[in-house]
Amino acid sequence: MPLEEALEAEFHQRMLAVYEHCSEHGYYPRRFREHVADSGGLAVAHALMAAPVSQGLVRLYAMGLPELSVEALVLESRFEPLFSPAERHAAQDHLDSVAESRLLSGHQ
Repeated sequence: MPLEEALEAEFHQRMLAVYEHCSEHGYYPRRFREHVADSGGLAVAHALMAAPVSQGLVRLYAMGLPELSVEALVLESRFEPLFSPAERHAAQDHLDSVAESRLLSGHQ
């Protein structure tokens, strides 16, 4: 298996694990899990980086768990080859946007 395919497979497994980790904290993003299972983790991540901030990210931030987000996975250096600089920038923008809106609204 070529290196990029192996990295893509690892990313897919990590995306599936997001659901498991979230469920350990009482959050069950079932539609997310179904979308990853149907379309593949990489395709879902690409779509999320091209879209506005997701409610899932907002929820994870509210729970104090932004490290469980797709954005956090996209920004992991090991997965950098799978994403364009624009997608990685979008991931950081999403995280920054939610963090800033929570600070402005008085939530920590």
